[in-house]
Amino acid sequence: MMVIVLIVNWGGFVAMLAYGIRQEARKERLESLSRRDHY
Repeated sequence: MMVIVLIVNWGGFVAMLAYGIRQEARKERLESLSRRDHY
């Protein structure tokens, strides 16, 4: 039973991490696009 809980918690942690990385990448992409528009 504990193994299942650990797997679920680890999966949720990985999902949160991947979501955070995706948000950061999108933010950087938007900044680079706006920077390119200024030039």
